[in-house]
Amino acid sequence: MIADAHRKAEKTAVGLCVRSEIVTGSSSAALVQRSADAGLVVLGTRGRGGLRELLAGSVALQVAGHASCPVSCADGPR
Repeated sequence: MIADAHRKAEKTAVGLCVRSEIVTGSSSAALVQRSADAGLVVLGTRGRGGLRELLAGSVALQVAGHASCPVSCADGPR
């Protein structure tokens, strides 16, 4: 699944360096940490959205608030 997502990102972002890795622990903390060496962090969506997700503290909200580079949320296939 990771390899497929990586290939899809490379096809979508032709000419850009796409990196992927599997980490343990907090996903938002890992993304914020890696944002120090990135030009852009692109996050996918689960399709939930809405106020309930924001109140729960979504990864996107945490990363956008603490990242060292711009953050974009990609609205992928549903």
